[in-house]
Amino acid sequence: MAARKARKDKILDVAVGLIAEKGWLDLSLSELAQASDVSLDQLYEAFRRKNDILWALQTRLDSEALKEIEPEDLEGEPARDRLFDVLMTRFEVMAPYKYTLEVISEDLLQDPRALMGWAHNEMQSLRWMLDAAGLSARGFSGLARLHGLAAVWAECFHTWLKDEPGMPQTMALLDQRLAKGEKWMLRGQKYLPF
Repeated sequence: MAARKARKDKILDVAVGLIAEKGWLDLSLSELAQASDVSLDQLYEAFRRKNDILWALQTRLDSEALKEIEPEDLEGEPARDRLFDVLMTRFEVMAPYKYTLEVISEDLLQDPRALMGWAHNEMQSLRWMLDAAGLSARGFSGLARLHGLAAVWAECFHTWLKDEPGMPQTMALLDQRLAKGEKWMLRGQKYLPF
């Protein structure tokens, strides 16, 4: 089991490098197998579909972000501040993958099927980020919160791709959008709408 996970992690690492070099659309599974020093059947065992590589990358980013978030550090903070901290943690975790994520985001515009899968997986990621911030994505209000957060995340993600180290533009935009959403959707209530 551990050997299988290690092989999958190694293949994902190689895939990240190949995507940065060649792009998502031009990523060849046979080339990925060769570069990872695995057979095609071992690659198939790790990733049955090419899009599974994207899911694995998103899962890795979520897992790394969730490991960095200390629930006791968020305790007693207002909902908006908790969500800000959680989302900034995810941006920080994404930093080593920035160029690869930029290439993927550009290439997905030409691969609608992969784009739909990426968007679905991002919604799942955002559910985890809401949970980490102590906010619900259940019920009608939770669904509205999740979709509002998805719009904020998408805008901030595109800013982050072009931002400088330290992410000043991303932080400012995220803070602004969370403040705007809080005022517009709840009008003075204590909990954030997304």
